[in-house]
Amino acid sequence: AKTLPPMIGFDINPKSIQAAKTNAIRAGLENILTFDVKDIAQLQASDIGAHHGLCLSNLPYGERLEDDD
Repeated sequence: AKTLPPMIGFDINPKSIQAAKTNAIRAGLENILTFDVKDIAQLQASDIGAHHGLCLSNLPYGERLEDDD
């Protein structure tokens, strides 16, 4: 059997993290997935314990990213 890599989820909203934890338990993935309340703007490599990986994002609907220039 293959070993899955660590999977860590972050969200600034504690209610979203609780919902994610509940869903992970329902899916039987509570021992594979880790969740923490954190603003992604403050995320550091040391938070995930890796020097490389994949970042997936689900940006808020209806909001646009703009340049500060």
